[in-house]
Amino acid sequence: IDLGSPAALSRVELAWEAAHAKSYRIELSANGTNWTTAYSTTTSQGGNETLTVSGEARYVRLTGTERATGYGYSLWEFKVFGTRDGGGGPEIPGGGDLGPNVHVFDPSTPNIQGKVDEIFRQQESAQFGSGRHALLFKPGTYNNINAQIGFY
Repeated sequence: IDLGSPAALSRVELAWEAAHAKSYRIELSANGTNWTTAYSTTTSQGGNETLTVSGEARYVRLTGTERATGYGYSLWEFKVFGTRDGGGGPEIPGGGDLGPNVHVFDPSTPNIQGKVDEIFRQQESAQFGSGRHALLFKPGTYNNINAQIGFY
């Protein structure tokens, strides 16, 4: 998750579907390249989890390390909570090309679910290939988006 600017993080809330991770890490990064572990577990029961985290980060990710079922990992919600000192920070200049396999969404993007499903179908049939896709979501509220994040 790209928060758009650095924030002092305090909590992460996860709402797992039946296919959840038994073991996973919540990782934080200031630059999207170097990651530190803010939380880890090897005994998750799935369902709704509220996790206490601490750290300054712009990026937050979940790394699944062991499935609880044979069906990969599936989240209904992944929420990040914290504060920003002095507001949202400076405006980041637009433009540039992140490449053909990087997809950036914001809450007003039309047919997000259709695009996410299309990417999943491509990845599912070539999951061991080299053509990986990155889905980036700008800060905002996204309602009823179901993103498959693993394969079995």
